[in-house]
Amino acid sequence: MGMFVTARKEDALIISMSGKWMGTDEERQMIEVVREEVKNGATKLIILDLKKVEWANSYGIGALAGAMTSAHNSTAKLVLASVPPEIKKLLDLSFLSKVLPSYPNVDKALKALE
Repeated sequence: MGMFVTARKEDALIISMSGKWMGTDEERQMIEVVREEVKNGATKLIILDLKKVEWANSYGIGALAGAMTSAHNSTAKLVLASVPPEIKKLLDLSFLSKVLPSYPNVDKALKALE
């Protein structure tokens, strides 16, 4: 997976992911960022922007599940934005799409969660 970038917009933390998700250090860092944010109560909404994610295997989907678990164990909400079709298929197969909301883009995620 490529590097990720974090930004704040309104009251949300936006984490933009890219590249291939194959169990890399960046995925573990993303989970750590989510854990720290929810542990400190720093944010109530975390948006994972997946627009530039090219490919994922089970480790990458596991990273999403880990981030979701961290958020759900607190008062924060974690959602996805700009999910590519290939990743959507994996989310459907793993049933994560049933418990992890997704939106067409970051702006729509922010508006839907106001």
